[in-house]
Amino acid sequence: MSAGTSSSAQEAPSSPACVSADDAFQQLGIDRTTGYRTIKAGTFPVPFIRVGRLIRVPTAALRRALALDSGDDNPAPDIERR
Repeated sequence: MSAGTSSSAQEAPSSPACVSADDAFQQLGIDRTTGYRTIKAGTFPVPFIRVGRLIRVPTAALRRALALDSGDDNPAPDIERR
């Protein structure tokens, strides 16, 4: 097997490992101001990665928060409801 025809290790993933904070806010249905406010307050419902001023949200965590990758009967994260 040649180097150009290796297995799935070189295949591009179907979705990126992380998305921008703005993309996560859109998928969660919250506006940008609220999203950044919750990040600053430490109440954003999804773990995120901060590198300097750059904020990225892992796609897997976002999908779990949106219950897209869960087989549980009650997959939603603990979110305070009012």
